[in-house]
Amino acid sequence: MNSVQARRYAVAVIGATGMVGEAVLSLLAERDFPAGKIHALASARSFGEDVDYGGRSLPVGDLAAFDFAGVDLAIFAVPPAVAAEGIPRAVAAGSVAIDLSGQFADEADVPLVVPEANPEALADCGRRGVVASPGIVSALIPVLKPLHAAAGIVRLRLGLCQPVSAAGRGAVEKLARQTAALLSAQPVELAPDEIQAAFNVVPATLAEAAGDGPPPASRLAQDIRRVLGDAQIAIDASVMRVPVFFGYSCQVWVETREPIEPVTVSKLLGQAPGVALLSSSIRPTAVGHASGRDEVFVGTIRRDQAQACGLYLWVVADNLRKGSALNGVQIAEILIKDYI
Repeated sequence: MNSVQARRYAVAVIGATGMVGEAVLSLLAERDFPAGKIHALASARSFGEDVDYGGRSLPVGDLAAFDFAGVDLAIFAVPPAVAAEGIPRAVAAGSVAIDLSGQFADEADVPLVVPEANPEALADCGRRGVVASPGIVSALIPVLKPLHAAAGIVRLRLGLCQPVSAAGRGAVEKLARQTAALLSAQPVELAPDEIQAAFNVVPATLAEAAGDGPPPASRLAQDIRRVLGDAQIAIDASVMRVPVFFGYSCQVWVETREPIEPVTVSKLLGQAPGVALLSSSIRPTAVGHASGRDEVFVGTIRRDQAQACGLYLWVVADNLRKGSALNGVQIAEILIKDYI
């Protein structure tokens, strides 16, 4: 066993009581990450709670009082405002911070990384001591990268259906309460500006106005261009909140520079890391296929009938895993292998 394999690392998971933080802890244990010490941190209101880590209970510490000295990796699964305050503290103490919040994704000297596409960008992590992970884009890039490399994507249109869990545990609980009430023929009580989640589809602009909305279309476009390393790709995206607890579903229309046959696309995606290509007779769904899984599932690959170089694909993924936590853990694995 070489020295890299033998070394154990001190890891802090910030936001450990949230759904993404819980997924990070679960993945670290499942993937046998060489952690010598795991610090589970959250806000003061969660202090004293316990979280699960590979069958063990970890006490939750108070982020505000925590000293990051001696922590090798700090994974921030928190809202942007918390990351903005906490990440500089972690970096100043010598930790490398992995930002799952999007707070640092716009910083030019912070690498934005999806390991299946641009792991080499992690060589720049020493500039600021921060690496950004791009959320849902993490689940789209493993599909888009092989197509861009083979035929050159010139235009991309996305219709993203976002589950309520993307807005946190409170949104999941709200959908459950509203669904139970409506199925019991009871009225749903809403605050003056609140939008009903159950049995409803909410466009991004309205969800954003409610204060817990999905990432705007401009964010998706910006992150895709940056990770693929091509600022010229024309991208249009629409995002809607759907009454689903977990799992992203996305209609993807791709126009390529060179014509590419669906059979070739199937071959490329069948070999792509992190992608599960289903047969044409199986249509993947977020609940039936992606829930609890790390792969990005692809089905219904066909020509766009209105564009000679156009393709249509249907993509689903677990939003808590590959759409967030898994990408951060994969980044951590590469950091300890090649850069720390």
